[in-house]
Amino acid sequence: MFIDLASAENGEVREMLERRLARRNLVPVIERWEVHGPHYPDMPYSVYIGVTEELQSHEPGPYVAVYPKAIYDIGFGEWWNTQEAVRLHVEK
Repeated sequence: MFIDLASAENGEVREMLERRLARRNLVPVIERWEVHGPHYPDMPYSVYIGVTEELQSHEPGPYVAVYPKAIYDIGFGEWWNTQEAVRLHVEK
């Protein structure tokens, strides 16, 4: 399901994404995000998938999946296939 990060009702989600991505020198491209989950009982959390850009240069960044405890560069692959994705580590 697509999510409107520009709307006031999704402000907490937008702030969470901005905070977590900033630690990886990225920012979310607000117009291009979707959310999956929660799906009980196997996936009791939400995963946010979207386009990013570099924090300083505003150059295009990776397409990411934001899990509760990790962020992955998934290219344009399947968001649930983290075995083939690159985990983005905190830079600051």
